[in-house]
Amino acid sequence: MKLLTESELIWSPIVANNRMNRKRRASGINSYEKELKFKPETFLDNCFEQTARKMAGSMLR
Repeated sequence: MKLLTESELIWSPIVANNRMNRKRRASGINSYEKELKFKPETFLDNCFEQTARKMAGSMLR
């Protein structure tokens, strides 16, 4: 396998995409939320609520 030179590596699409993605946030203006129509914090809140209900229900038994 041929290794890329430093210049080739810096300008490769993989490195450029990696840098761009590191600047993205989970939610907000520059996020995946717009493209995926998915709010991670809402999903996690729902998971926590369901887990809390299950735990509370098992404690009442």
